[in-house]
Amino acid sequence: MRFAKVSVIIPRLILILLMFSWGSAIDKTLDMAQSGMLYSEKGSEITMENVVNVKTPGFKEVKQRSVYDAKSSQVINIVSNSFIKGPFVSTGRPLDFAIEGNGFFMVLEAATGKILLTSDGRFEVNENRELITTSKRFKVLDVNRSVIEIPPYVTIRADEKGRLYDNNNSIIAALGIADTDDHKKLSSLNNVFFYVKDGNRDSIQLVESATLKQGYYEGSNIDYSKTIAKMASSGKYGANVNLVQTRMKMLDTIIDIANKQ
Repeated sequence: MRFAKVSVIIPRLILILLMFSWGSAIDKTLDMAQSGMLYSEKGSEITMENVVNVKTPGFKEVKQRSVYDAKSSQVINIVSNSFIKGPFVSTGRPLDFAIEGNGFFMVLEAATGKILLTSDGRFEVNENRELITTSKRFKVLDVNRSVIEIPPYVTIRADEKGRLYDNNNSIIAALGIADTDDHKKLSSLNNVFFYVKDGNRDSIQLVESATLKQGYYEGSNIDYSKTIAKMASSGKYGANVNLVQTRMKMLDTIIDIANKQ
């Protein structure tokens, strides 16, 4: 009798141990699959955002990469921007500007007092004769971080160093062209305007080597063909869903075996 009981108990113990070990492995697999699905889902959102902004002036491509965090045993998704230059678009407008080389235009978000950096150099003059961005209507700053004011009845001429001249060739102001020593310090407002994460204005420094092109603006840096190709490869998300379903079936099978013992 005792032998019979032992013969029943031992397989159950083995099964329980297997359930714990398999369950742990399944949990890890499910976590990985879930991370994979979230990564794919976020990637699809990013790809769509890039596609719809392929013609947005100054738009910087959004990218995603995954990093494994050993402490939490999780995959962390990191979203960032690519700051490579977009193509220059010719307009002939005297208040459109593009920067050749490194650097961004400095503008002011009046509501927060933040200095923002942007490659979108489409400007206009507001009712107070202040130079503002066409998009969002942020005030444009000069090299001294002061708002630029344009006198009435003036057709602006700019030289390659960003100095703005009036009709009498007198300097009105010099556009503030600046950058940070590390673009990882930048956070996105809308992938066109960026600000320093820690709010440290000292991280923003003037760029002396940059040159200006008047009558142009910088377009989006999205490679349309590559982005469309990414949209076509939609199998990753489905694969992760299938993995979860398979592992869940395995877990159901283990539970069924245990219940029949």
